[in-house]
Amino acid sequence: MKKTVLVLLLAICVFVANAQKKPQKKVITHTVKTKTSGIELIKFFYTAYMEAMASNNDPRLTDSRLRLLRRTYFTKRCLDRYDELSEKTDADAIVKAQDSNEEALKSLQVIKSKDPKKPNDYTVSYSVGDIKVEIKLTLVNEAGKLKIDYLE
Repeated sequence: MKKTVLVLLLAICVFVANAQKKPQKKVITHTVKTKTSGIELIKFFYTAYMEAMASNNDPRLTDSRLRLLRRTYFTKRCLDRYDELSEKTDADAIVKAQDSNEEALKSLQVIKSKDPKKPNDYTVSYSVGDIKVEIKLTLVNEAGKLKIDYLE
């Protein structure tokens, strides 16, 4: 009888301990592989970023998610440039707007530069109604990971 009670108590303790564990934060990374293209990385980043902006979540959660995406996909130089551009234009420099929506996301396109002197340059574009938005950016390989190094 004592063994049964002891085993039952131990099982309850294990269950309670597991229930109290906090979920791990999901870190988003995109490691450079031989078949991974800059277009895939940029599309992944912009899709995640625009979805986060368009979500109806708590603004603090949205801001936190957007900051995490920028820190993960931007070089230090680009983070500084982002702050500078956003301050100047009073808009988010990544999307050149104050918010995003599903329509913008559906029209999202990424085009690699055809200029052989600029092999790491890309143009991101999307449309909202009659307005077409274009963002030029440059990718670099930083410690084995593609990162956005420049926004225009």
